Amino acid sequence: PITPGQFLRETKILSREETRDMLMANQIKTGGIDPLPSSPLKSLSSLYLKSSPQMNTDTLLTHSKLYVFYKPKGFLSTMTDPEKRNRPTMFEYLKHTLSVDKKLYPIGRLDFNAEGIILLTDNEDAAKAWIENENHYDYVYEMKLTGRVDKKKLKEIRKGKVIKGVKCGPFFFEVKKQLKKSVKVLMKNQRADMRDIKLMLQKADLQMMKVKRISVGPYKTEGAEPGGFREVEFSSKQKQQYFFYKKKLLREKIEEL
Repeated sequence: PITPGQFLRETKILSREETRDMLMANQIKTGGIDPLPSSPLKSLSSLYLKSSPQMNTDTLLTHSKLYVFYKPKGFLSTMTDPEKRNRPTMFEYLKHTLSVDKKLYPIGRLDFNAEGIILLTDNEDAAKAWIENENHYDYVYEMKLTGRVDKKKLKEIRKGKVIKGVKCGPFFFEVKKQLKKSVKVLMKNQRADMRDIKLMLQKADLQMMKVKRISVGPYKTEGAEPGGFREVEFSSKQKQQYFFYKKKLLREKIEEL
C-alpha cells in the first residue's frame, strides 16, 4: 500500500522535501486526520492539503530560489527565439556573462527592446502559481512615447477598454514630462507581459520609444544597473498562492484517477 507522502511525491505534486515539511506541519490530511509518515493511504478522495486563515507558510518554498534580474535591452525573455531570427536571450546572457548555469523559469515576459526587472525561479510550479495570480501584483513601467497626451487620451487610457478580445486596463497612467515630440510617462498594469499596454497605446496613437519596468509586486530595481542579478525572498502572498496551486493540482489528479 502507498502512503500519502509517496503518492504526493510520485505524482510530482510535492517534492520530497515539501512532503516531509508539510507532514511535520500537519498540512497533509486524510479524512481530517494527521497521517503518520508510514500510514497507508486507504482512500484517494480522503487526501487533501489543509489551509487556514492563519496558515503557516514557513514550510513552503524553503527549498526553492527566487531571483530578480535586471534584463538589459536587446534580449528575449523566452528560452528561444519564437521568430527563429537567432536573437539573443536573457538566458544566454545569464550563462555567458554572469556564469548563471542553472534551470530557471521566467515569471512573465519583458519585450526584446525593453529593459528592467523580471523575476526568475528554479521552481516551475512557483512560476505557474504566480502567473495564475498575476492580477494580484502591479507591474510598473517608465516609458518614453512618441506623440502628445491630451485630456481625452489620458481619460481613455486610464479607463481602458477591450481591444481585439483583450481586456486592456484600467491603467494607472501619469504624464511625467511632455516634450515637443514625445512624452515621458509612468504606467502600471496587472499582467506579467505587456500585451495590454501595447494594444492600448496603439489605440491612442502612441508608440513606445523606451521602456523600463521598474517594479514587479514588492520587487524593485533599487538602483540596479542592466545585467544586475540577485536572490530575493518569496513573499508570504506568493507562498500562500503556491500552496493553493498545489492544492488545486492534487484535486485535479484525484479527479483524473
